[in-house]
Amino acid sequence: MAACAETWRSKLNNKYEKKDIEKWDSQLKAQLSAVRRLGCNKQCFDCGASETFWASPKLGIFICVSCSDVHRAAGAHITCVKNFSTYLWGPDEVALMQAVGNGRGRDFYGAAKAVPSDSKQRKVEICTEKYGTAKVQKLVADQIAAATAAAAAGPSLEVQQRKQADAAVVTQPLMVSRPVQLEGASKARAAAENTDWFDEMFRSDEALVEQKVVKATPAASRKASEAPVPADTADLDDFLAMCNGSKPGATAAVKASTCAGNSFDDVIFKDFANW
Repeated sequence: MAACAETWRSKLNNKYEKKDIEKWDSQLKAQLSAVRRLGCNKQCFDCGASETFWASPKLGIFICVSCSDVHRAAGAHITCVKNFSTYLWGPDEVALMQAVGNGRGRDFYGAAKAVPSDSKQRKVEICTEKYGTAKVQKLVADQIAAATAAAAAGPSLEVQQRKQADAAVVTQPLMVSRPVQLEGASKARAAAENTDWFDEMFRSDEALVEQKVVKATPAASRKASEAPVPADTADLDDFLAMCNGSKPGATAAVKASTCAGNSFDDVIFKDFANW
């Protein structure tokens, strides 16, 4: 009894250790779900119904719950049935479902479909005629042999998946994090790139010219230029004061001082106060 409890037999008549089948269950169910989501596998192979929660692991096709009852009645020597939630699946069964499916099933078994209004007996007859011929059963036997060979290693399925995962990790490019200080350096470089070097160059030239002008200008001239400019009416006031005789001495002194700076001696300006 103990030995029987440890052995699990698939619908393809292959034996596995039950602990391995239970360990692989989630992986195998995930593979089945991926295959069932394909467009050709979303409709029942026999009647075209829009739900395929059952399958025939021996034929490798996806069918609906109603047609699963027909396959069961047709006999295990022709076909078999299994759903995706209640039963455990073996690696050989999953391999056959992946190899055939409803797409290739039409090439193997034809496209004839049962009519939903037919009686169950009639549907069983159609199923037997469609899958029970010697030609089809020979094809089924070849498919089973190929699936059995593909899953012969049993536990190597898990090892192979682990190797594929490791290879995927190795082939991924290494992601090197940049040091924190590089961020500050990049910001400084960006600020330097945004500097208007044209303006900076001319600003420097203008400062240099200004320095040269200041050095070349005598101190007396700079003070004179910096002194406030008298109003336009200053000369007119002096002239009127001179004519009225209010400040003859001061006016003469100013004019004499002005004339002293000239290169010639003008007698008229010397006696200007006596007019």
